[in-house]
Amino acid sequence: KIPTLLGFAVKDTTVPYGNKTSIENKLKEVKATYDFIEFPNSNHDLTLDILEKADYDTLLLRYCQKYL
Repeated sequence: KIPTLLGFAVKDTTVPYGNKTSIENKLKEVKATYDFIEFPNSNHDLTLDILEKADYDTLLLRYCQKYL
């Protein structure tokens, strides 16, 4: 089970937001460690949600420190 950090943009035109559900369900099924951050105003580049991006970057750093 690989620890996973998910970030999904609600307005993403590249990767549909609906994909989040199937990925999250599978992670729960295998009891994987994961975190999820939603970007409500962003497209695929995640640039329109500054606070969420800061949270995501903080979690990403923690994941790198803990799991790499």
